[in-house]
Amino acid sequence: MHLNHLFDKLPSDIFRPLTSSYRLIYWRILESLQETLFEMDDAPDDLGYLKAEVLEIIEKSIASNVTLLPTENIEESNDAPERKPHHFYNDLYKSGWLHEQKRGFRVYVSMPQAVNALLTALMDIADARPLMAQGELLGFRDRISSIVEDPYKNANNMRALAKSARLFSRHLNSIKGSIKLLYDRITPDAAYSETVDLYFDNFIGEIYSRDYMAIKTSDHPLKIKEHILNRVSLLRFNKEKYNQLLNGYTDFDPDNGEQSLEKDLSLLERVFDRVEKQLDAIDTMGSRYNKRVDAVIAYAKRIPKSNAKLIQKIILTLNKASKTNPSVTVAIPICATDLIGQERFRKPTKPRESAKPKPVSLKKPPTPEILILQAKQAREIEVMKMILFTDQSALNFLDEALGPNVSLELSSIPIRGIADLFQVIHLQRLANASVLRGNDFNKQYPKLMSRYQLSPMKNVFDNEYIEMKDVAINRLR
Repeated sequence: MHLNHLFDKLPSDIFRPLTSSYRLIYWRILESLQETLFEMDDAPDDLGYLKAEVLEIIEKSIASNVTLLPTENIEESNDAPERKPHHFYNDLYKSGWLHEQKRGFRVYVSMPQAVNALLTALMDIADARPLMAQGELLGFRDRISSIVEDPYKNANNMRALAKSARLFSRHLNSIKGSIKLLYDRITPDAAYSETVDLYFDNFIGEIYSRDYMAIKTSDHPLKIKEHILNRVSLLRFNKEKYNQLLNGYTDFDPDNGEQSLEKDLSLLERVFDRVEKQLDAIDTMGSRYNKRVDAVIAYAKRIPKSNAKLIQKIILTLNKASKTNPSVTVAIPICATDLIGQERFRKPTKPRESAKPKPVSLKKPPTPEILILQAKQAREIEVMKMILFTDQSALNFLDEALGPNVSLELSSIPIRGIADLFQVIHLQRLANASVLRGNDFNKQYPKLMSRYQLSPMKNVFDNEYIEMKDVAINRLR
């Protein structure tokens, strides 16, 4: 009886970076990569993320954790001082933490499914949270509602809800990874029967019926997405409820209570904001796998079994004859009439022509006048982006300006540049126009008008840029 071994699933050098003298900085790098990229796995490409993105995250992680780098002189060749981000990347790649795939001249990076599960378990151990097999979805709606009703008493329930949300997101990620693993196992050398068995036993029986359909039929995530996001927004921006919840977190962890609360709130927002993309990614991967299995079945039906057996006899006969006496005439056990399409091979319908070289077109470099014009157009585009006033830009501006506050005056918002100045001007005009025209702007700015109330005031404020009447801003939800 074969017992599964850890290194049947993991690379043999997987722990080498975490046992080196740079183990502290390697751990911070892996944490950053997991939380930023691989935990949600919503990469725009199925192959993963561009290598440049991964190197940028490694560089930022090293810069923010400089104190963790060893200061003494190290003699080991793999731990030479003054290491660059690509040195850390190469070590993680060689030890199996990262996987590369090329498409054209681009290099994409992903994290293997088993390695991702290992990193998840290690992060849970580092957070001192108990491990769990998979994320739970049922009961999310009732739990978040009870937290909103009494934040202080349900602080522990909030911690548990954030943990379940993280595990649920990882569960969706593991479903996509499992389908991709089955997809990669369909190779030119794979047997037809093995492909069909994997499809019905692993994909239909386990991944699709047991894992995926149970999620979509028991309590569909998209049904509770808006409900949870609205409740999380209320907990974050309602000062009274936020302070009650913070008191509960502080009782449990006096030193890091506020940091843990912000982390859990951000985690809930991130998970349920991306859940639709994760479900779409699973559907896309499942569709690709279905098409590939269909192609394998269709190809297997195209090959006549009789011809396959005859070809096998030819190979065995020629092999046997070549070992005994190569000069003996071998009777090939096949008839000309048995070959499908032989007439087509003997008399081609269209004569073959040799490939002709393609002309190479050399593009002329742009003239200085064209470069000046392109630079001018680029500057105009940047200026247009700065002065552009849209529903989303105004919403983001007020969310950042108010923070946890419920209300403030337009004159109290600091103006850090031309973009902020134009946002303030447009908001003041919108407040005056909405008084005259009523609800006409609800369709043009639905997100802004549903979250904020803009009320013009009589007092006039004068900053270093412009003089205008003040506006009272109140958050509705």
